[in-house]
Amino acid sequence: MPRIVLLHASVGGGHTRAATAIAAALAARGHADVHLVDYNDLVPAWQRVPVQALYQLALARAPGLWRAYYRRTDQPQPTLAAHALAAAGVARTAARLIELAPDLVISTFTGGGALVGAARACLGRPLPHVMVATDYRPHRHWVRDGVDRWCAPCADGRAALIAQGAPADRVIVTGIPIAAPPRPDPIGVRRDLGLDARPLILVAAGAQPTRRAQRLIDALAALPVPAQALVCFPMARVPRSAHVRFVELGLRRDFDRLAPPTPSSTPPSPRSENRMSLVATNWDDHFATIGRRSNLVETIRIRQVFAAYRRLLDGVTLPRAPRIAELGAGTGHASLRLVETYGGSATLVERNHAANALSRALWTRRGKGDRVRYVEGDLLGFDGEGAYDLVHSGGVVEHFHGPDQARVVAAHARAVAPGGLLAILVPVDTLRYRAFRAALRSVGKWIYTDEVPWPLELAPRLFAPHGFRLIAQTPCGHEQGYLLERTRRA
Repeated sequence: MPRIVLLHASVGGGHTRAATAIAAALAARGHADVHLVDYNDLVPAWQRVPVQALYQLALARAPGLWRAYYRRTDQPQPTLAAHALAAAGVARTAARLIELAPDLVISTFTGGGALVGAARACLGRPLPHVMVATDYRPHRHWVRDGVDRWCAPCADGRAALIAQGAPADRVIVTGIPIAAPPRPDPIGVRRDLGLDARPLILVAAGAQPTRRAQRLIDALAALPVPAQALVCFPMARVPRSAHVRFVELGLRRDFDRLAPPTPSSTPPSPRSENRMSLVATNWDDHFATIGRRSNLVETIRIRQVFAAYRRLLDGVTLPRAPRIAELGAGTGHASLRLVETYGGSATLVERNHAANALSRALWTRRGKGDRVRYVEGDLLGFDGEGAYDLVHSGGVVEHFHGPDQARVVAAHARAVAPGGLLAILVPVDTLRYRAFRAALRSVGKWIYTDEVPWPLELAPRLFAPHGFRLIAQTPCGHEQGYLLERTRRA
């Protein structure tokens, strides 16, 4: 029977829980020779203590500092930090591997994977090594030398690993390992914890909660309806509340038992599951409002979008009569301006009937009705067949999440002809975006309930596996515009 070593890290809880879930699954299949090794036992105290102290301090007091470090080190070329993490602890790791003599090593932590890879090179042994990424969008530190295979949490995670340098044929999608959930027992949970019949709210903040967790508790205390809050971390204080009872449980290993699946007579649609339970934007109401009266925000956006397209396409040579396609075209203003400026014709993909009616009226009014074709349907199903010189969308991709994000990227990519161009505008997670969103929310005008801004570097990374390279980018209000060229077929 093969001997397996699971290398995790007790820096929070997720890496260890993933390792123990794998161990439990192996045990269920008859693999008894499994050994858990903690990364913290391998690295020297001079590195472990200050690094973890700074990590906890940054999360609790200055999360922006951690975000800056995370983004700064998330780049294809290894940073000084990556080299440092891969160097300290190699001797202890090599000694532990000699002692245990495993047939396979599985790492669920970036630093642990680095140590195994370095120790393997030091020992000169082709020890099989698998890295199990426990982040949905894996950081660059997950891609290390000395790894034979990567297990990605989802399709987006696989794309991120490949973009960071992992060979595509050695990255598979497995999901994140989790322990088998216990049998649901809501009655038993209420009985064991002495709860009454009021609705339950389960509150968690990870293994190391920050001050923001207490702010969440204080907000729950202001609820105007009866409830019971099960708090799975130590509270700094128990707030006074007229309606909510707080039950402090601390960090629980039986968390799954506290949150059993809720039965439903109507299964959720795949789209609603993929959007992580976000409330879908009401586009019918949005386009109906535009049809009834002039919309200042929409007028400003139309001008911003075309100005961004002009900057992106500056210096780029388009065919004499470019074939243009817009996915999620809305009222079709952007494509109309492109056709008026660069010639050619446009195909508009839009499933909203009100938007298409507004678009037809606009194109007819401007005398371009013979230069447009409409595809009324879900853009995820649009083939495109690589037929278009310029494919574009604005304010679209950020409304697709989970598996749908990979599908919307693929829908854009497959419509672009070889050597063609792709232009997209997407909101990015910046202070300007948050201020814009907060301002509209304060006056009740924020309607984009399922919009999730992208990190600045995400768009080029997601399209790279489809054969695209970034050739230009430009800001567009609270959004970022990207122009990518298709250099090859995926």
